[in-house]
Amino acid sequence: SLGIAVIPEIETPGHARAAVKAMEARYKRTGDATYRLREDGDTSVYRSAQDFSDNVINPALPGPYKFMDKVFDEIIAMYREAGVPLETIHIGGDEVPHGAWSGSPSAQKFMKEHGMATESDLHAYWVKSMADNLTKRGLNLAGWQEIALRHSPDYNKTVAPQTYSVNCWSTLPSQGQGGVIADIANTGFPMVLSNVNHFYLDMTYNYHPMERGLSWGGTVDE
Repeated sequence: SLGIAVIPEIETPGHARAAVKAMEARYKRTGDATYRLREDGDTSVYRSAQDFSDNVINPALPGPYKFMDKVFDEIIAMYREAGVPLETIHIGGDEVPHGAWSGSPSAQKFMKEHGMATESDLHAYWVKSMADNLTKRGLNLAGWQEIALRHSPDYNKTVAPQTYSVNCWSTLPSQGQGGVIADIANTGFPMVLSNVNHFYLDMTYNYHPMERGLSWGGTVDE
């Protein structure tokens, strides 16, 4: 064994443009809104880290939950057919841009009905729902560091035991003096160091203008 675990990742609720567009196309073709991930009349204005304005699914709608039920079941079935063990599915959970649900009538109504003060509360609700969803299927949740940062003690207490791993991509200062790594460790979430400035192999080796690669997270020496 090489000691490598290949973990499937279905990015939600942000970084989900392909899913949003595909389910819109399905809805327009069939008239079936079962798996629709957005709503008509949503005037939310936002920009993701990659400059998208239409890449976030809406946790206040029923469609995203039915969509994830279907996706989870299909992944589990594929792994079972292949005879490969599956312990977790990674839901991403990172880089949801500010204002992603600010113009959604359903989201604003949902937040009010559930006593949510900010969109971060709606994000936390989604992550907890996905953790519960996977637990029912005998799996644990995996996600990026945002699923384990700046949430309530009650959230941490319930979600951390349902979590397989949290990928920590940043070592920048956060709430505590120890930075992001200490913050995650102190909440009880199992952590995997995935630091951009050491492990992102699409980063440039140096800042020479002819060197290929990205530079937003620094340089990575092979």
